Amino acid sequence: MNFSPEKLFLVGIIALVVLGPNRLPQAARTVGRLLAEFRRVSASMQNEFSQVMAEPRDAMQKSVGEFGLTDVRSQLRNTITEVVTGPGPVNGAPIIDPSKTLEVSALAEPAPTPASELRGAPVVPDDPSFN
Repeated sequence: MNFSPEKLFLVGIIALVVLGPNRLPQAARTVGRLLAEFRRVSASMQNEFSQVMAEPRDAMQKSVGEFGLTDVRSQLRNTITEVVTGPGPVNGAPIIDPSKTLEVSALAEPAPTPASELRGAPVVPDDPSFN
């Protein structure tokens, strides 16, 4: 709820016209109580959720610690980097093995067979519904 001062002023004017000067203070108190109750319930739910999630999080951290994996993210990142680029960096520059790099042409579709090689071959449509 992002209200600028102009919008708040406009809402106040409309509330004054609709409710009148006698009922406006009581309406403001009621809105204030509702907002306070909403914040209290929201904080309670957040607190309860964090308590419920603390047990599995602690169990996960304990089990990861037992395997000696203290920093799983960085180890996974380093493993992926090593597989893609080769062994670890030397003086800050990664070693790239040219035999492990993929060429774009290896990923491209094969070139179509020339029409001269297809002469005499039966023409089979690509769509099975034509068969």
